[in-house]
Amino acid sequence: MAESAVTISVNGRHGIDVAKSRPGNEETVVAPVRPGQCRNRDGQDGIDATPSINGGPGGLVAIELSESAENEGYLHAAVFRWDSWQQPVPAVEIPPAKDILLSSAGGDGEDGRIGLDGENGLAGIEGTPATTETDATDGTDGGNGGRSFAEQGVAQMALMEDEAVKFKYC
Repeated sequence: MAESAVTISVNGRHGIDVAKSRPGNEETVVAPVRPGQCRNRDGQDGIDATPSINGGPGGLVAIELSESAENEGYLHAAVFRWDSWQQPVPAVEIPPAKDILLSSAGGDGEDGRIGLDGENGLAGIEGTPATTETDATDGTDGGNGGRSFAEQGVAQMALMEDEAVKFKYC
């Protein structure tokens, strides 16, 4: 059974590695709020986080496979062209029944950064006092009442009898 594969890699850089390698890329903040804003009762928004750094693209690698001149049954893999931020191994001997893996994956982007909190607003202003107070006045008399329940029932029965005559079958 074959052991783990021999790997020749030209993977892209991870965003976090790029960020750490840049001088002055620390999350330093000069002001706690956005520049150019006046302080008011509503406060001010915080500063947005700086954008995170994308991962680098995968590279290019070209190898030449030949029989090994040093070890019988081995393959010789020589890198004759590459384009990447990292230099791959120039040559490698591959034992019999062992796989070779050429890797060119893009790097992971940096995690998102955290922005700063906004500034509290100023104290609110006092409300205006109520205008003058007045006493309530008496209400007016109500109008005439409606028909009683009994009166409504009699009127409804008369209406139903009248309609029953209209729909009488002959």
